[in-house]
Amino acid sequence: MKPVYLLLFVLAASCTSKPTSEVYQVAGNAGAESAGQQVILEKFDPINQVATAIDTATVSPEGQFVLDYAFSEPELLRLAFPSKKKVLLVIQENETNVEVNADGRTDSCSACSIISAYESFREASFNRLVKPKDEALDAVLEAGKSATDFEVVKAYSEASAEHRKELIDFAKENMQDSPALYAAALRWTDEYNLDELADLVNAFEAQFPDLEMTKNMQAKVQRFVNLQVGNTAPAFRFETVSGQEQSASESYGDLTLIDFWASWCGPCLVKIPQMQAIYDEYKAKGFEVVAFSLDTNDKKWQDAIEKYALEWVNGSDLKGYKSPVAVDYNVTLIPFNVLVDAEGKIIEKSLSVERLEEILEERL
Repeated sequence: MKPVYLLLFVLAASCTSKPTSEVYQVAGNAGAESAGQQVILEKFDPINQVATAIDTATVSPEGQFVLDYAFSEPELLRLAFPSKKKVLLVIQENETNVEVNADGRTDSCSACSIISAYESFREASFNRLVKPKDEALDAVLEAGKSATDFEVVKAYSEASAEHRKELIDFAKENMQDSPALYAAALRWTDEYNLDELADLVNAFEAQFPDLEMTKNMQAKVQRFVNLQVGNTAPAFRFETVSGQEQSASESYGDLTLIDFWASWCGPCLVKIPQMQAIYDEYKAKGFEVVAFSLDTNDKKWQDAIEKYALEWVNGSDLKGYKSPVAVDYNVTLIPFNVLVDAEGKIIEKSLSVERLEEILEERL
């Protein structure tokens, strides 16, 4: 099949009543095979995982579409095509003619070009580092060998951490002078040097002090600061499997693991047998687990709890990564966990099963 190229043109059309806002047209060709279907232009917040529709257009019989966009400041936009392809754009002032192909590559929009380069790098890094470990995890789950294959989980976690580090390094080297940096903020982790991450955002703030994206990135870095060892873990409430609402702190033991997981998360499922063995050994000594699921399907969540006989505290708001709890804890990849004491003070984060067992043996 020949590749379909999506040519997008952003044209200044007229001025609105607000002097700081200018209406542009986003036009392009999605291919005749998409005729009659919808193309959606969205404002996308990658940190809070929120997409807000700006305009929708029906693709013509010839494959063409036109969308309206009121420009007031650089912000991250996302085009959602009938093919399910999504293309990220950051349009800056005076960039009124933007052409983007089906892969999101463009030479006519500086920030768009940087985003495209980042996405290409991200895909290559993922395929090189994470994908092989992910496939190994799937094989373990299919074979039902989760109780004896802890090393597979460890290898996956290490590969994921290296992948995230490569993405932050790429952002530091190529994106800090451009609003394109916002597109990379989704995958930031404080396993990286937090001071360097703060410096990156501070340098961006010096150039773009008033942008909404600047404030969002500053808030994310501050949440990383709030989650440092010795600070109090963010309080949150959730609904249990039985439908009761409670706060996490109601279930705190002498040591409590706040564990983020989901029924669809292979690495989460593979480590359950080891976690259950630890829980059985240390529960009577003051250890507790509060498992917060990032599922969005209630039945799948409850089925997983029943299938794996999870006896610890289970809660969720069924909002996935959009959950305010996930945002407060800067969770963009699972499994992720935080170990707290009886007062909710953070002892350690992102613990392996082995490391968790070491701490419990020392303290309980």
